[in-house]
Amino acid sequence: MGIKVLIADRDVDFCQKIRDQLEDRFITIFAHSCDQAAFLARTKHIDLVLTSLDLPDAAPARIVEQFRDQAPETRVIVLSGSQEHNEEKGEEKPSKSSSFSDLMTRIASMGVDHIIPYPFASQDIRQAVDEELDLCISFV
Repeated sequence: MGIKVLIADRDVDFCQKIRDQLEDRFITIFAHSCDQAAFLARTKHIDLVLTSLDLPDAAPARIVEQFRDQAPETRVIVLSGSQEHNEEKGEEKPSKSSSFSDLMTRIASMGVDHIIPYPFASQDIRQAVDEELDLCISFV
């Protein structure tokens, strides 16, 4: 069985672009919501999750918490965005004193293996996935 990468992002075209970069080495699976990604994490053996913080049904920290709770051994790469990602989610609205960097610090402290900040180039994603999965394989 091959190495499985779950790509979680609301944008179908973006998921396709990532799949095009990864499909020569990995099996890729898409999720377009946090609930869908959580279901796949429970029911499939996922080696790495590549997730945006902009899923439609969850606050950014909840996305990471669900992956860590359901599959703690799975490597997690977060594609970070701007503060807009958490402003539209009720449970994560920032206070005046909080900032996007505070959110990134919180997410990093939850055990995220890699954070790729926007804007990023496609080779940044491929490099991060290769690094994380090489680490994962070397510990097996």
